[in-house]
Amino acid sequence: MNIEILTAILASLLFGALLAWLLMRQKVAAALEQGRTELAAELAVLQETMNQQTRETGRATGEAESLKTTRDQLQQQLDAVRQDRAQLQVHAERVKPLEDDLELARQESRRLNDDLLRLNNTDGQKAQRIRRRWSNAFPRPLPRRPASTSSCCACRN
Repeated sequence: MNIEILTAILASLLFGALLAWLLMRQKVAAALEQGRTELAAELAVLQETMNQQTRETGRATGEAESLKTTRDQLQQQLDAVRQDRAQLQVHAERVKPLEDDLELARQESRRLNDDLLRLNNTDGQKAQRIRRRWSNAFPRPLPRRPASTSSCCACRN
């Protein structure tokens, strides 16, 4: 009896295992198919995300290149402005002495104009004194020559 019970238990176990395997096989196949479907959907989403990231990376790289070009242009402009500024500072340093020289020249010009005016006034006063002396020395006016071309002097008429 022992063997029969053992054989019956063993047969029951094998039958139960076979039955469990058949049931589980369908569940495993269904789970495997469901997993493949979910994996395919997730893979499609991930692939689309990767494509979008690739496009964004390409766009960002293009923008970065554009910004780099703009930065280089702005750097060149900044360098040019700095160079112009340095030249203007050199010129500005020369302006103050030139302005001082100009002011000195203006002062000298005013002084010379004042001297010229004073000399002109003095010469005018001298001319008036000479005219007075002349008119005192020669009270009558000198005779005028006639405007005749036929004779060479006024005394030969």
